[in-house]
Amino acid sequence: LEEKRTFFETLQDKLAQLRDAREALSALRDEHNAHLRQKEAEMERQRYIQMMQKLEYMRVKKHEYMEYQRQLAVQRMQEQEREMQARQEANKIRMQMQQYQQQFPYSSGVGAAQPYQYQAVAGPPGAEMMPPGPPPPPQQPQQVYMMAPPGAGYGGVAPSVDAVAGMPMGGAPGVAGGD
Repeated sequence: LEEKRTFFETLQDKLAQLRDAREALSALRDEHNAHLRQKEAEMERQRYIQMMQKLEYMRVKKHEYMEYQRQLAVQRMQEQEREMQARQEANKIRMQMQQYQQQFPYSSGVGAAQPYQYQAVAGPPGAEMMPPGPPPPPQQPQQVYMMAPPGAGYGGVAPSVDAVAGMPMGGAPGVAGGD
């Protein structure tokens, strides 16, 4: 009877050791799973942070690109505006020259052959240039004032139309052709 009792006691001890070993193994398994979940959560957090950083980077790049596109558009608009202003100024000068030529049709033929040039005071800028082609239809005349070059001796009086064409009226010094 004593042997049976010791046998069962040792059997209970072995069962208790197995139970303790199973509990320890379960605890280690749970601890390992918790560690894996924590590691996975940390990796997920790192991916999220990287995704947010990349998203912010892309936002900044988009903003820079949009600013670049805006600057290009502004430059194109400014260039178009400059071209339009240049065309308007050229048209304005051409119109003024045509009006001047209509008012003084003989001034460009004789005066152009001589090296002497007059300066326009209130006339159109660039009046010494004439575009090729037939003259436009007559328009309302404008008054153009001319001033003699410095040292011509007019005393502040503008020369006549014939003087502009290279034919001085009254024999003004320094205006005769061939100077």
